[in-house]
Amino acid sequence: MEGKKQYTFKEKLSNFLYYYKWHLIIGAFLLFLVGDWIHSIVTTVHPDYQVGVITEYALPQEASDAIQSTLEAQARDLNGDGKIVVKLRAYTTGTEGNMYNPMEVALLADLSTQENYFLITDDPEGLQAQYQVLANPDGSSPAEDDFSVEDKVYPVSELLGLDDPLYDQLYVGRRHFAEPEEVDHYEDYSALWDQLIAAMQK
Repeated sequence: MEGKKQYTFKEKLSNFLYYYKWHLIIGAFLLFLVGDWIHSIVTTVHPDYQVGVITEYALPQEASDAIQSTLEAQARDLNGDGKIVVKLRAYTTGTEGNMYNPMEVALLADLSTQENYFLITDDPEGLQAQYQVLANPDGSSPAEDDFSVEDKVYPVSELLGLDDPLYDQLYVGRRHFAEPEEVDHYEDYSALWDQLIAAMQK
């Protein structure tokens, strides 16, 4: 009776790969997806505040950085991650003759999901006429026929104390919500707005 054949390590490995190659490939791919998903969760920075910037053309990066850092210096860590992060979400409305502007679609979507509390714009009258999104001085919703911007917006240069002619052309206001109690951190957002107003009026 012949003895059982002894396979070398190389032969065993070759045989294993022959039968389980696709199992290993699929398993490795799934492991990569899980690892990438975990990495994205761990490394993604979640902002404490989001500010909508609705302008005809994109702001210079230096201006965006100055607005962001000024707000962060006075804001609070709302999500408890140990960081204070203010995110500027830009919506450029200049279409250059095109009737369809995906940024305006994105703005409508974000307004409907209550993504932005603060709004910065170079055309407050146009913004209010089209969306009626700016709140009254006390944060309440304007009347249905009230499309004015008086006392609803302030020059960025005044409210944030930024000294550059560019900021004189930008205005900041807060948006109104029909049901503010359903907005996460609404009281914190309002407190920051009141703090900015108080500092400006000193």
